[in-house]
Amino acid sequence: MTTDILPELSLSVFFEIGIAISTIVAAFIFGSWRQLLKKSNKSNIDWGVHSQIHEFLTSLRVINFACRAQIIQFHNGEYFVDGVSMQKMSTTHESLTTGIASDAIQNSLITMYSPLMEKLDRNVPELHYVTKEKPGYFRNTLELANVYAYMILPLYHGNGRSGCIILQWCDQTRTENVAKYISVITDEFEYYRNIIQTKLSQQLKSKKNIN
Repeated sequence: MTTDILPELSLSVFFEIGIAISTIVAAFIFGSWRQLLKKSNKSNIDWGVHSQIHEFLTSLRVINFACRAQIIQFHNGEYFVDGVSMQKMSTTHESLTTGIASDAIQNSLITMYSPLMEKLDRNVPELHYVTKEKPGYFRNTLELANVYAYMILPLYHGNGRSGCIILQWCDQTRTENVAKYISVITDEFEYYRNIIQTKLSQQLKSKKNIN
């Protein structure tokens, strides 16, 4: 009698232990999955500041009759054979008027835009006409984007130059309006550049806090 019951008890006990272990393992896996999901959903972008930057960029474009406004930021890319870092730049914000296509750039070598870098060195919001640019890659990119004239100012972070803001006009009529009110537009450009520069620094601090 006893010998018949023991195997039955052993099987039921082992069965219950197996269920308990499976439950514990399942709970552990589910908990780990939830933690992983939380981490993957945690963005390193402060979307509030990001939206404010875009709003200021759009205001800058509208006030100055521009067709396209962009914020371009510099960053490291890959490395050359000798170990020197490839300096690159990418568009992080862009505001467009109706009917104008995006001209955002990603991971472009800074050396391909040497005329742009020379203008940034001057740190003056001058009106530049594409027809007066030297033939080359930079002028070709502007012509492909239907840019008639543009204005540019550098962005700074700490003691270094971190990027730039570009205003572009894609037709002669708008450009003629800019020429009429050039002093007002240059003042507005510098004013908004300073605001956006501060906001970009705030966004960088927010990223550090999140990380």
